[in-house]
Amino acid sequence: MRFRKQFVPTLTVVGATHSTEIFAVDLFIAYNQVGTLPSPFVVSPPIRHLRMSGMIALTRLFAAWFVAVLLAASAPDPVRAQNEAGTADGIFETVQNPITDATLTQMKNRIDRAINQPNARIRKVVFDFNPGDNEAGSPNYGSSRDFAEYIQKLKDNGVATIAFVHGKTSRHTVLPALACNDLVMSADAKIGDVITGNDPVSPDVAAMYAKVAGKTNEAVVLKMLDRNMVVVSGRKDGNTVYVDQANAEREGVHIADRAKPPVLSRGATGLYTLEQATQFGLSSATRETREAVAELYNISTASLRGDRTGGKPVKAVKIDLAGPIDDAMFQKLKGQLKEVRRKNENTIFFIVECNGGNAKVAREMADEIRQLKNDEGDPVWTVAFIPNRAADLATFVAFACSEIVMFKGSDTTREATIGEFETFLTAASKTNDPANNVGYIKPNLVEIAKLQGYPPLIAEAMLDKDMTLVQVRDKNKPGDSHELMTGREFDQAKLRKDAQIVLIKTIKQPGTLLTLSATQARELRIAQTLIDNKDPKELYTLNGLTEKDVRDSKPGWLDDLAAFLRRTEIIFLLIAVGFAALILEFKMPGATIPGLISLCCFVLFFWSQAYANGAMIYLAIGLFVIGLVLIAIEVFILPGFGVMGISGILMVLASLGLATMEKAPSTSSEWLLFGENFATFGSSLFVACISALVIAKYLLKIPFANRLMLVPPSDSPDDDPDAVPLPGVEHAAALLGLTGTATSTLRPAGSARIGDYYVDVVTEGDFIEAGTTIQVVEVEGTRIVVKKV
Repeated sequence: MRFRKQFVPTLTVVGATHSTEIFAVDLFIAYNQVGTLPSPFVVSPPIRHLRMSGMIALTRLFAAWFVAVLLAASAPDPVRAQNEAGTADGIFETVQNPITDATLTQMKNRIDRAINQPNARIRKVVFDFNPGDNEAGSPNYGSSRDFAEYIQKLKDNGVATIAFVHGKTSRHTVLPALACNDLVMSADAKIGDVITGNDPVSPDVAAMYAKVAGKTNEAVVLKMLDRNMVVVSGRKDGNTVYVDQANAEREGVHIADRAKPPVLSRGATGLYTLEQATQFGLSSATRETREAVAELYNISTASLRGDRTGGKPVKAVKIDLAGPIDDAMFQKLKGQLKEVRRKNENTIFFIVECNGGNAKVAREMADEIRQLKNDEGDPVWTVAFIPNRAADLATFVAFACSEIVMFKGSDTTREATIGEFETFLTAASKTNDPANNVGYIKPNLVEIAKLQGYPPLIAEAMLDKDMTLVQVRDKNKPGDSHELMTGREFDQAKLRKDAQIVLIKTIKQPGTLLTLSATQARELRIAQTLIDNKDPKELYTLNGLTEKDVRDSKPGWLDDLAAFLRRTEIIFLLIAVGFAALILEFKMPGATIPGLISLCCFVLFFWSQAYANGAMIYLAIGLFVIGLVLIAIEVFILPGFGVMGISGILMVLASLGLATMEKAPSTSSEWLLFGENFATFGSSLFVACISALVIAKYLLKIPFANRLMLVPPSDSPDDDPDAVPLPGVEHAAALLGLTGTATSTLRPAGSARIGDYYVDVVTEGDFIEAGTTIQVVEVEGTRIVVKKV
C-alpha cells in the first residue's frame, strides 16, 4: 500500500488484495475524522463493499483508527503551512511576441528577483504565450533556445513551469512552450508549424527540439519542423507510441495494421489542435482563462498580472519626477524612497517629466532605482510612466525601471518620446562640466541599458550623431531572426559571400541623435505598454488598482527645505558664512550676533544632511565639535598657530565632507567624492577668512553695523590722540618688561596701551578685564605676550 499526497489528497492502493482494500476504506474514514488534511480523499482502485463478520470488522476498525491517529499526529497542518507559504506560491509571466534577447533578459530579471528574494515561496511559474489571445510566433531561434534553456534551469532548481497557450502558437515560440513541465491549452489553441516555407532545418535546431520533446514525443514534435515526415502509431512495451514511419522497425515499434492511414501524413508541418495535442501527450490540461489556470495549480489570483511583488499584496505609491535631475532632486527622492522602505511598499509609479541636470547624478539615481528593495528585502517593482517627454538624462531613470509605459498620443496630442539629447548636449558643451559630455553619458547609458535588457545600440544611437542604425533580417540564421545593426556592420555583412542580409528598415540616419516616439519604443521593445490617457488612473487600472489604492508621495515643506539646503551652492554659502561669522566672533570680543549666525548656519547644514544621510551624520557632528574644541584650545589656552589649530581645522573640514555622504568612503570613487567635498569646504574656509578680515576692518566704520559690538572708550587709538600704533619689530622688542594698561578685555587676545604705543597683545591664557595693569613678559616678532600685574 502506497500513500501519495497531491493538490487533492489521494489515497492510492497499489496491488490491493481483498483485505487490504477493506482496511484502506477503514483507514480512509478514520483519517478523515482525526486527520487534518481536507476532503475529498480519492481511493484507487475502486473499493468493493463486502460484508465481514462483526469481530473481524471491529478489529480492523480499531487498527485503522490507531494508524490514522499516528498519521494525523505527524502530518503538517495545511492551514498553518499555507499561512507560512504566503498567499501565493506561483507567478504569471507574460511572454512578449516575438521573443528577443531584450525581452528574455527582462523576464529572467523579474523571475529571478521573485524566486531569490528572502523567504521566497515561489515554486511555480506560468508563462502566458498569447497575451490578449493573440497569435504568437517568434522567428528568433537563438532567443527561443536560450529561453528554453532558462526554463530547464528553473526545472532543475525545483521550480515547476507551466505553458499557457490560448491562441495559435507557432515558429520558435513553440520551443520554450514545449520545454515547460506542463502545457495547458484552451479549446481554440493550436501549436506547431515551427518552420514555414521550404527552408531546411539545421541538425542543431532539430536536435534541440528533440531534446525538449523527449523520446516519447520526439516524432510528433519533429513533425512540426519536417513536412516530409510520416508519423504512425504502434505498440511498444504494451503502450501506444507515435513514431517516424521510417524509424519504426529500428526502434522496435510494432505496427499491427500497416494499411491503416498514418496519424500525420507527408505534405505539411504539424500544427496541433487541443484534441491532437492531448492525444499525443503534449497537452496535460485544458483551461480557457488565466484565472482557471491559477485555480488548477493552486496559485493566488493576485499573481495574474505577472509577478512583480513576489506573490505579496500590492502596496503602491506614486512619485512625481519633475525639473532638473540634480542633487536636490536626488536627495528628495532618497527621502521618498526611505518612506517607501519604511512602509514596505512594493510598487512605485514614477511619473517621469524631468530633464536636464547632471549626468553623474542621473546615473546614481538609476542605480538607486534599479537595485531598490524594501526593508523586508522584497523586490520593489518600478514603472516609469512617460506622459510627454523623457528627455536627455530622464532616459537614465526610465531605463532603470522594471517597466516603461508611454502615452501613445491621439489625433490632437503628440505621443510621448524618450531620448532627445540634442538640446542638452549643445547647452552642456558651453559649461565644460566633465559629467555632462558624451564621453561620460554614452558608456553609462549603454551599461544601464544592458543591465536592464534593452538593446545597447539604442542607447548608443541616442548619443552618436554619425551612427546609422538599421533593423535587418539574416536569412542564414534560423527563423530569419530580426536584429539591430549599425550601418557599418550592415555594409560589412553584405560583403560576405554567404550573406543573405535583408534590410527591414532604417531606424536612424547619420546627422541626428535618435529620439524614439512611443510607437517606435513599443516596436523596439523599449516600452512594454502604451496607454490612451496621460492621466495615471489608466495606468493604475492596467495594473488592477484604483486611485485610492496608490499613495501619492508628495514631499512636505521640510523635505523641500532640506533639499534646498543640500544644493551645492547653498552648502557653500552656509559653510562660508558660518566660518566667517565664527572668525568674527573670535576677532571681535563682545559681539554675539556673529556667533548666533555661525551657529544657525552649521545647524542648518548638519540638519539638512541628517535628513538624507542617516547615521553617518552623527560621526560628522562629533568630529566637528572636537575640531572646534581643538581650535578653541589653540586660541584661548595655548596661544599660537600650532598642532592644535591645524588638527582642529582639518577635523572640521573632514566632518563637513563626511556629513554629505551616506556611508564611510571605501571605494576609489567614494574617496574621490570625499576629496572633492573636502576641497570645496576648504575653499569655503579660505573665502570665509578673507571675508572676516575685511568685515572686521571696516565693520566699526559702517553706520548701524558698528552697533553689533560694544567697544570700550579706550579700545581704539582714535580715542586717545596721544597713542600711536606700534611701528615695527624693533619697537616691539623694546617693550619687553614694561607695564601698561589693558584697553579692552583680553580673552586672551585684545589691545593694551604700553607707554605711548597702542598695541595688540595676548595673555598666557588668562582673561584680563579692561583697565587692569599688565606687564610684557614675552615678545616674538610683533607678537606681544602679557600678564596681569
